[in-house]
Amino acid sequence: MATTCLMVACSSDDETMPEQKLPISVDVTENPMTNPDGTQTRTAIATAVTSPFYMVGKNTSYTVTKGSTTWSLSPDYWPIGASSTDDVLFCAYTGGEYNAGGGNPFINFTVSSDAYSQRDLLVASTTTSQSANNGRVDLTFDHACAAVYFTIAKTAKLADYTIHVSEVQLCNVNSKGNYKFSDSSWDNLSTPTSYTLNTAVDMEVTTTPKRLPSNGSDDCLFLIPQVLTGWDKSGEPSNCYIKMTCNITGAKTFSGDAYIPFTLTLEKGKSYPIEISIGTGLRDGSGNKIF
Repeated sequence: MATTCLMVACSSDDETMPEQKLPISVDVTENPMTNPDGTQTRTAIATAVTSPFYMVGKNTSYTVTKGSTTWSLSPDYWPIGASSTDDVLFCAYTGGEYNAGGGNPFINFTVSSDAYSQRDLLVASTTTSQSANNGRVDLTFDHACAAVYFTIAKTAKLADYTIHVSEVQLCNVNSKGNYKFSDSSWDNLSTPTSYTLNTAVDMEVTTTPKRLPSNGSDDCLFLIPQVLTGWDKSGEPSNCYIKMTCNITGAKTFSGDAYIPFTLTLEKGKSYPIEISIGTGLRDGSGNKIF
């Protein structure tokens, strides 16, 4: 008797099927920087965003670039493992290092010590589902740093003096910290840094204010929000201060490094116009008045 064996290939409902990739897109807007009086001063995202920016959602990391009219994402699908109805927290940022923070995400950010290569940090976060807006993630960016614009001038009391400045530095400002998405605040500030506002330029200082940095593209410093406590003018300069290498001639003469205490409370999203006033309060490196 001949026996015939028939092998049958079967498909089971228990087999794992490839997970469907759901579409994703972004819509981008921005809250502009404002002066302390509330007037708008600066935008970056809506006009000329630093492209690309980055976004994280449910352990999926995206790079987002701007085309002529739309934003493109890589990868171009909704986070794997999230259904169309699952709420997903998305965090977007233009620089620094993202850290999931055990469910409390933050950006570890360092402000460049080079005033001419600094970039503003812009951040956005939102929670949404894929089905809520057909996969569109609406991002409204905020400025996480403060912007400080400097001008320099001499006071009327030194109008008869000739003052030349070759270097100006803002000293002892924390340049590193963590921006927390949960409450839009900064913590773990560290790394006091000096920022050069003018270098290798023999600038004559007059009673008409001149903008610093003198050859910077954005003419401002982007700084992490913090309280800057000024030097108390006793002993060697400490805390926060402005250091200038200058040559002053007139009824009295001075050549060397001079110092001015600097006190300011920096808030995120705010822009601060600051005039460095060279006058009779100028101090030497031991805290003594020069004039």
